[in-house]
Amino acid sequence: MRVICKVISNSTRNLFRDYNELSHIQNSSTLDGFVKSSVHRTIQSLIEAFKNPVANYLVTFSGYNLSIGESDAPIRIAISPICGLQNFKRSIPYFCIVATTEDRLNNEYRMIGSVIDNPVTKESFYAMKGMGAFVNGVRIKSVEKLSRNSPIVATNIPFRGIIPNSFDIRCSGCNALDLVYLAAGKYDATITSLDSHHEVASGLFIAKEAGVIATKINDNTGSYIIASNNTIHNNLLDMMRQKL
Repeated sequence: MRVICKVISNSTRNLFRDYNELSHIQNSSTLDGFVKSSVHRTIQSLIEAFKNPVANYLVTFSGYNLSIGESDAPIRIAISPICGLQNFKRSIPYFCIVATTEDRLNNEYRMIGSVIDNPVTKESFYAMKGMGAFVNGVRIKSVEKLSRNSPIVATNIPFRGIIPNSFDIRCSGCNALDLVYLAAGKYDATITSLDSHHEVASGLFIAKEAGVIATKINDNTGSYIIASNNTIHNNLLDMMRQKL
């Protein structure tokens, strides 16, 4: 997992450079072209980086018809090049690269590790199944840091009117970072739709390794994951079930 973290972190250097250039672009068509080129450069950098350190692995890119390695490899690494793409495009420093590691069992892959790298803050979050969660080599644990009367909830869903006013609601535009910041105790809870499955699954894997509790709920509009620290989880879950 440390090898994968290093490969991902090294590959984000150009992405960070591109991010610094975005604020100087004024023309929308030029901006769109620059962002597409930046994504392409990031993917090419990852392809080159993964050729040698992870021999006998299958490397795939979520949302892109690209892969490296044999389709029947025992280990698969699935990468989302830029999560929070709209944030990146608008020079908002809240985006990341996501990579999950999966092993093959009975012709199906199951997640055994996850890496989420924020190139702006240079935070590399990672976890291996049963081994805990870490950021830059330091173990993290989801704990209550704020007052029980004003917990911070990150969400990608317009839940205003459902979540009580006593909750401080944040809509960040990057589910993966929301979940790892929950894992690190910066947020108290997240409410996330399952539209971006790979991004959510990766962040949730790290969050659970940090002790976060997660519950799936359904209503007539879709499925959601409510994840939080142990202190507020049951109360938040009860409130959401009553409203939905």
